[in-house]
Amino acid sequence: MSQWRKAAPGTWGENLRVGLLAAIEQVYDENCQRFAPEDIGDNNKTFGITVSENLHYVIERDVVPLIEGAQVEKPRNAWVLRLPGNLLFHIYKAPPGAIDVSEVRFNASKVKLELVAENAAQMALVFEEPELQVPGNPDLKHIVAVHFGDPKEGLQ
Repeated sequence: MSQWRKAAPGTWGENLRVGLLAAIEQVYDENCQRFAPEDIGDNNKTFGITVSENLHYVIERDVVPLIEGAQVEKPRNAWVLRLPGNLLFHIYKAPPGAIDVSEVRFNASKVKLELVAENAAQMALVFEEPELQVPGNPDLKHIVAVHFGDPKEGLQ
């Protein structure tokens, strides 16, 4: 079973996965097409902010209605999707040039710091060797998705 299906099981998890992928693709496509550094001064910062804001909007409009009981919350101006089982879903744009989730800073806001503190107890490392596996914590509280891309290459 995939890590996604363990964290987000059943129909709602599949609806979230499919809806997120479609939303991310749509938002990157539209923002890459309208990116205009010479005309209106777009740069990596404006691209990242616009992608993030547009993605939150599209998820709320198109994905939330597919998941019974899901609702968007905005603690301290952050964006969080509350899912079945009281799970909290966070989505972040990786910085320009990042190619790995380890390059994303999770200490840039109070919400991210809380996310790290709460997740520390539920972390499960995944190794190829069965004897090194750490069992997953059944009290999962947060699901975090990080997307990578830039205005020239699009979603990566």
